[in-house]
Amino acid sequence: MHQRSGKTDPSSGGRSFISFFRYEQFVAGVTGGAVSTLALQPLDLIKVRFQVHDGHSSTRISYLGIVHAVRAIARDGGTFGLWQGVTPNLVAVSSALGLFF
Repeated sequence: MHQRSGKTDPSSGGRSFISFFRYEQFVAGVTGGAVSTLALQPLDLIKVRFQVHDGHSSTRISYLGIVHAVRAIARDGGTFGLWQGVTPNLVAVSSALGLFF
């Protein structure tokens, strides 16, 4: 049996790490992470905005509730304003779930 990488785990019976890697599961994890991140990003953005707002700052908008926050964010940044900051979350969650799944 010829090994390309030369690195094998003695307990695996001579099989390399690549032979254990399942691409289908990786793709499923990445896809699931991407879809869930894109679907829930507006709620995550609103959650962060509520966490950052301390109620004493006059420079930030004071949101009266979730609906008011969605309307204010959409008014200021357009519909795509609800997906501000999606790129770091998308990379982090997709790669983590791809490796975990």
